[in-house]
Order: sequence, then structure tokens, then C-alpha cells
Amino acid sequence: MTQTKVLSDSITTQTFLASRSSGGQMGLRIDQIFNVSNALAPTIQKRKATAHAEVESEPLFDAVADAKIWTSRIAMHLDPEDRNRFFRQLDLLHDPDQWFESNAPVRLKSFQGFIDFILQHEQKLKPSLGLGPNGNLHAIWERDDKRLTIEFLDRAHVNWIVSSSFDGEVERAAGTTRLNRLKDVLSPYGPEKLFAYS
Repeated sequence: MTQTKVLSDSITTQTFLASRSSGGQMGLRIDQIFNVSNALAPTIQKRKATAHAEVESEPLFDAVADAKIWTSRIAMHLDPEDRNRFFRQLDLLHDPDQWFESNAPVRLKSFQGFIDFILQHEQKLKPSLGLGPNGNLHAIWERDDKRLTIEFLDRAHVNWIVSSSFDGEVERAAGTTRLNRLKDVLSPYGPEKLFAYS
């Protein structure tokens, strides 16, 4: 009797090729072996796809987990409702099913800069969050005809763009500054309306 082992990834199937023994028993025929392999193929492909998806989603999970773990350390300073809202938005921004491989997950220092800003500027109007392809977090405030977008480069620096309508025309201004100077830099554009300070 000859023994043949068929290996397919983590699935191992043992089949036997045999000539008639003294008892007259037969092993599996060659066509039966191919039938077994064909039957296993969908399962193998599914496992491969699942493993590939898990490898791709691991950096996303790690980035979001790092942001949430860091936030938990300063949770006593952050409103629970705000924290949960930001966490939900982070999860949505890192949905593996909507992810582009060329994008980078959120950078921790960018997220920390955003939270620092939130803690330093109490607001009634909460921002929506976006994520740049480089992993920098964007916060967007919109009110009436005004819109402010802040890109958090790290814990100390930001890019900002503000737009508003004046006499039917849209005016825009943009710049880069230190986070601790942002309120002063934006003062000509009415930050009390942009942020709806409480």
C-alpha cells in the first residue's frame, strides 16, 4: 500500500492509493483525490483572504488602539460624550472595508495635538474629523457660511484654512502656526463664531 499526503495550507488530507489487497479492498482512486482537492479549494481561498485581511487591518487596529489608550490616561480632563464621539469617528475613519492601501493610519502625535486643542478651547460646536493620506488628523468646524479646517501636524504645529462668504463671494485664508498661537492668528476671522466658544 502506498500512502500519499495532500497538503493545502493548514488543511491536511490523507488519501491512500492501493492495489487489491488479499482482502479485496480498494483505496481512493485518483479522480476521488482530485475531487477532495477541488472541494477544499473554496475553504482554502477563504482562509487566505481572511488571513490577508487580518494582516492589512492590523496597522489600523494598532493606530486606533494607541490613540484610545493614550486618551484613557487623560480621560479625567475630557468630557465622556466628546471622548466617545471622537472614538466613534476614529473607528469609522479606519474601517478596513473602506480603506485605501496608499493611506496611512492616524499618527499618534497628530491625534494628541487635536486633543490638546480640544482641552484648551472649550466649545459648544464640536468638529467633524477627517484623515489625511499622511495620517494627519483634520478637524472641521462649520457654522452658517463659515468653515474652518485644522490639520494637526503634531502636538505643537497646525495648518489651518478658513473660508467665509462676504457679499456673495467666498473668501479664504490659510497658514501654518504653532498650536498655542492659533486662537490669536484666527482672531481676525471671528473665532467665537467659528468655534462657538461657550
